[in-house]
Amino acid sequence: MLRQPHHNETERRLESSLRQGRRLISLVDSLLDVSRITNGRIVLQLEAFDLVAVVCELVQRFTEAASLAGVSIALAGDDAILGSWDRLRVEQIVENLITNAIKYAANAPIDIELSRRGERARVAVRDRGPGIPAADRERIFGAFERAVSPRNYGGLGLGLFIARQNAVAHGGSIQVESEVGQGTTFVVELPLQTAE
Repeated sequence: MLRQPHHNETERRLESSLRQGRRLISLVDSLLDVSRITNGRIVLQLEAFDLVAVVCELVQRFTEAASLAGVSIALAGDDAILGSWDRLRVEQIVENLITNAIKYAANAPIDIELSRRGERARVAVRDRGPGIPAADRERIFGAFERAVSPRNYGGLGLGLFIARQNAVAHGGSIQVESEVGQGTTFVVELPLQTAE
């Protein structure tokens, strides 16, 4: 007689299957984004929204992943930053930065600072991870590039490439400041009003 899986075992298997499905969807989305970017076909769907509210929502989404990695995420800065951007692409930028910070700086805090500088919004994501050597700081923004061995960390090396292209499509930028052994800060700047 076949033994029926225990209820908790069934739940565990289902959760594992759902995680794998989400990873596959994320992979396909990333590859489609790379295709759009390389073909110059990024089309922005602009809408007015509060950047601070969106980043707060993203931090909430990452609460469980951060907790499992022993990471705390602290938010600081302006109470509201209103602007006109493509919400999905701005979310992609911030998601990629938070994901990297959790992945590369496990068991250390992450600080996210949001501020308005004149007619630009600024998002800075700081981790206390291993840092990025000077020779790799520009290279990591290339497609399929990373500063560490893929054996130690998963992923395709597309997150920062997509993040930078999304920032540039808005007329903005993304830069990295890092010291080996001292952590890394990614700074995104976006104009408050993206040109059509």
